[in-house]
Amino acid sequence: MYTEFQDLLFELLNEARTSAGLNCTTRELSLCLTYAIRGFKEMAVDSREFRRLIRVQVRLVACAVGRSAQRRAYQRTGVGQ
Repeated sequence: MYTEFQDLLFELLNEARTSAGLNCTTRELSLCLTYAIRGFKEMAVDSREFRRLIRVQVRLVACAVGRSAQRRAYQRTGVGQ
C-alpha cells in the first residue's frame, strides 16, 4: 500500500521538485511525505486530526516547492520578487 502511494507521490513531485531546484531527490521527498503520514496515523487521536496533519504537511511541501521554484525563476530572470 505505501509503495503504491510513494510511487504516486514520486510521479506528482518529480517535475515540481526538478523545476524548483530543491536540494534533494524526488525519492527523498516522496519518502518524507510517506513516512510523515505514517507517523500521523500513529499519533493522531482521530481521523479529523489525521486529515489536518496531512493537510499541513502537504501545504509545507507545496510551499517549499513553490518558493524554491519562484526563487529560481527570479535568479534566472530578475523578475518576480
